[in-house]
This record gives sequence, C-alpha cells and structure tokens, in this order.
Amino acid sequence: MTTSRLNEDTVGIFEAIDSFVVKTQMKYCVIGRFKEGNASIGHFLNIALNQSMSISYQITQIDEIEFASSRENYVLISCENQDLAMLDILLSMNVGMETMEITISGSEL
Repeated sequence: MTTSRLNEDTVGIFEAIDSFVVKTQMKYCVIGRFKEGNASIGHFLNIALNQSMSISYQITQIDEIEFASSRENYVLISCENQDLAMLDILLSMNVGMETMEITISGSEL
C-alpha cells in the first residue's frame, strides 16, 4: 500500500517527462502525467532546484495532448513568465523524468 503525498496544500503529483519554453509567448511548459490528484489554473507548479529547495510558478493553462507515436494521453502544463532570463534558466534545468508537486499556494520569483 502506498501513502498519498496529497494534503491540504498539495493537490497533485505530476510526473514530468519533458519541458520546453515558448519564448514568443513567454511560457514555460511541462509535459507529463498525473500520478495523483490534479491541477487547476491558478495552482502552482513546483520546480525542484535541489532536494530541499524549489521555485513555484502559477499555472496559466492546462491542455491534454497526444503524440502520433503514442496511444497515451499526456498533460501539458503552461506557466507564463515575463522574465526572459528566468525562462532561459528554467530551460537549462532540463526538467524531465522527475516528479513535481502541484500546490494551492506558492510564490513566483
């Protein structure tokens, strides 16, 4: 039996498979699947910097996506960020194949 990681603030556990930036729209995007719970626009995507520190970005868009090479559905979570340098930092983190928490509370940089 597995223990749920959800609580009053953590409403979703998201397994990221890849991430990218759309600079023309100033968006940071993560593709993946929910392991537990879900997310809504306005919730926060928490991006781990290390084992004890993370940054959070407010979710501005959630889409279901499909790949031609896969029969599985995936979720695309988008977060807007008007700081081009921060988008470059997020892109350089190469987020993929890791678990991210979705929370109700958070604070953007």
